[in-house]
Amino acid sequence: MKYTKEQRQDFEQWISSEFFGGMHDISEDWDEERNCYKDFAFHIAFQSWMAANAQYKYFGQTEFGSRVYLKGKS
Repeated sequence: MKYTKEQRQDFEQWISSEFFGGMHDISEDWDEERNCYKDFAFHIAFQSWMAANAQYKYFGQTEFGSRVYLKGKS
């Protein structure tokens, strides 16, 4: 699966504010060629965040992370 830049930016903004107090930018850890984070912990966190995001949208939630979603639309 090819991830969009918007998905990564949402995740990076969320993890930076929730876990690093805005003091760490993990975008430098993204490997464009491999389409994943170089640091395994960031990769697993991103995969989990994406799965949770999908569940929120599936169950009709309107808000997840830093984006607001409409039912069934992103």
